[in-house]
Order: sequence, then C-alpha cells, then structure tokens
Amino acid sequence: AHAAGRYRCVAPYPPVKMPQIGRKSSACFAHIIEGDVERPGRQRCALFDNLDAMGVKLDFLAVNEAGCSFVVDEADTPRLRAATRSLNVALRLKMGCARIALSASEADSSFPTTTQIIAAMGKENIDVIHLTRDSAMLAVIVAEQHASRAADLIAHLCSMASYQKAA
Repeated sequence: AHAAGRYRCVAPYPPVKMPQIGRKSSACFAHIIEGDVERPGRQRCALFDNLDAMGVKLDFLAVNEAGCSFVVDEADTPRLRAATRSLNVALRLKMGCARIALSASEADSSFPTTTQIIAAMGKENIDVIHLTRDSAMLAVIVAEQHASRAADLIAHLCSMASYQKAA
C-alpha cells in the first residue's frame, strides 16, 4: 500500500488554450476576377448584390487586388454561375473541396506558421488550394479527399505551437 500524500501528479506542461478547428465539406472554391473596367461603357460589377439576390451564401471570403475568392456549398454552384453570367468577370471554380478553419478567441492561442502548414501539407502530399490567415483566423482549402488528414495535421501543428508558446 502507498502512503497517502506520498505521490503527487504533476502535469508535464501548463494548460494551454487551443484554437477551435472547424471543417466544411462538399464545398466549391470560387475565384473571380473583374474584367477591364477602365474602358468607356464598362461598369463595376454587382457581384455581391447578385449573389445575395440569388440566395448564395458565402462561407469564406478573401478580397484583394487579384480578385476575390470564396467558398460556397457545391449545391449553390448553378446559382453562382447564374449570378455571374451577365457580369464582366471571369469565374474559376474548383469543386470537391473542404475548408478547414481555425479561430482563436483567446489572445494566447497559437497558430502554426504559414511555412509550417505548407511544408507539413507538402510532406503528406496534400495540395493547398488556398490559405488565408490573420491574427485570429486561419482558413485552408484542400481537396475533399484530403480533408480529414489535413484537419488532423493542422490540429497536431496547433498543439505543437501552443505547447512551444507555453514553454
């Protein structure tokens, strides 16, 4: 028998706060670029008004000088095509995608670096279709067949980053 109080359990690491990981399957990644708006007679497109009018919900949105990218349900792609048909835009769709999103509500949550994510995905032969991040959010778009492995890999990288930050 062991004497009471002789052994005590000490956690090897202090508790850490982990980012929340979410996953969306059956997604379509869309990238849109606007046509020539400098020539007379051309107008800026009403893309977002059209998408809203057709009931297409955007799950993720990134806008920059190269255009805009977003994720929609695959079931919404016919309405997406219809919403852009009359506009001065080029639409590129990648079907069969999944979005893995990390969000950190706590200031001391840690995300892995972009370089770590890309390198780890490359080692696992997982192509990153799109990656966007800021201080509180990270979104990675991958092919649907790689979604589970990608989510597990990102969770592992997050745990390593959180423990390194706590140490």
